[in-house]
Amino acid sequence: MSLLFTRRTRSRSNLGTELGGLSGLSTNGFVKRTGAGAYSTAASVNLTSDVTGTLPTASGGTGATSFSNFSVIGSNGSGNLYSVTNGSANTILQWTAAGPVWSSETFPSSTTINRLLYSSATNTVSELATVNSAVLTTSSGGVPTWATLATDTFTQYALLAGRSGGQNIRGGTANSENLTLESTSAGTKGFVLLNPTSGFVGIGTATPGQALEVNGTIKATDIILTSDARAKKNIQSLDNQEALRQICSVRPVSFDWKKTGKGDLGVIAQELKEVFPNLVIQNNDGSYSVKYPSLISPLIASVQELNRQNQELASKNADLEKRVQDLEGKMDLILKKIGQ
Repeated sequence: MSLLFTRRTRSRSNLGTELGGLSGLSTNGFVKRTGAGAYSTAASVNLTSDVTGTLPTASGGTGATSFSNFSVIGSNGSGNLYSVTNGSANTILQWTAAGPVWSSETFPSSTTINRLLYSSATNTVSELATVNSAVLTTSSGGVPTWATLATDTFTQYALLAGRSGGQNIRGGTANSENLTLESTSAGTKGFVLLNPTSGFVGIGTATPGQALEVNGTIKATDIILTSDARAKKNIQSLDNQEALRQICSVRPVSFDWKKTGKGDLGVIAQELKEVFPNLVIQNNDGSYSVKYPSLISPLIASVQELNRQNQELASKNADLEKRVQDLEGKMDLILKKIGQ
């Protein structure tokens, strides 16, 4: 870089003589020595022709003499700028502790709308086209693929995350298709749990009032109810005579259901509540339900009481028949004596 003044072993008078020939120098400008005893003036410094070498970044320069074509400019630990050599096609620039470097991972040169990017091999990213009404699954090798909702069976497992407002699960999209719930795809099955800690389950109703409410007819080959003595306390025998009196005070009725119009037989919950209050339950909506299976106990007690009364009557009847037979025998003796 040529500067304004060069230290030479010449006297101030010689330098003054050389500069004395300059003319046209404005108030603000530069003097450049162009050769032995030759100078020129300029209003500014031409950075291309007048300056050579490296200008530090602290002085407003780059700290470098040149940069590679199509490279990325970064700064090193000394605060100087340097170029990161351009990488291979379709690579990306990553940041490391030593500064920015080009990664060896390759990306597609272009992507199509509505595609998913995934790692198809080591340091290789590929794209997967989306499919309407499908779910994303993987093969045994971990390769992602789309499975349409109509054919996907979730033979391994499915996880449904909770959603505000709840969500629906449907087995199919066409008429008469099924939804099958199994605890496992293996041969030995576990449990299928519905609200295992609290809440109600409804079948045919969106507002169940009990742990399980069915709006319709339940068909079963067998129904069992828990009746283990270990689950009970304050066990007392019913008074058979009182049970018979209570059963006889219950009005059996026939009726038609308002919703379906079907005829049925039973009792009226409000009437039964006056006789057996423990057998009538009020639901959340204010309606009443009857624990029909619990009527078996007073019915058994009533049958036992009727059996006792029947045996008592049978005993009395047998005694009367014996007395009649005795009287008839005595009458026969009397008639024979009269006839002699």
